[in-house]
Amino acid sequence: ASPALGRRSDQVGRKPLLAAATIGLLGLTLPVYLLIRRGGPVGLPVGYLALGLALSCFVLPSFLSELFPTRVRSSGLAVTYGLGSALFGGTAPLAGALLTQRTGNPLLPAYYATTVTLVAAIGVLLMRETAFQPLDAGSPQADEVARR
Repeated sequence: ASPALGRRSDQVGRKPLLAAATIGLLGLTLPVYLLIRRGGPVGLPVGYLALGLALSCFVLPSFLSELFPTRVRSSGLAVTYGLGSALFGGTAPLAGALLTQRTGNPLLPAYYATTVTLVAAIGVLLMRETAFQPLDAGSPQADEVARR
């Protein structure tokens, strides 16, 4: 689904797809967590498929790369994506295990994921649309092209 949704983000913008992803995850995380936890030949594939479809709406590579001018685009994308993945994705299993172990509540990892998604949703609401803008908007080169 990612290639099709990436193409769709070129048509409608990044923000609508990022909003759909965060709203989808806000509504799906707890029910899908319960479905996967229950397991079975239907629950596991359906749960993972539902999460996969919501996650495929995260058009982060194109969004993040459009935030940086050409001269630092690759480094900017690598640092922001890498730090975000390490800080949140890398620590999520440990945080989930600790929360469950310390409280005895097996649903706390789903609540943790929902809280992180809520913070992401606020970020999406506050972000500017990056699609449809010249990649170097504000740079001297882009300003020169715009004047022509």
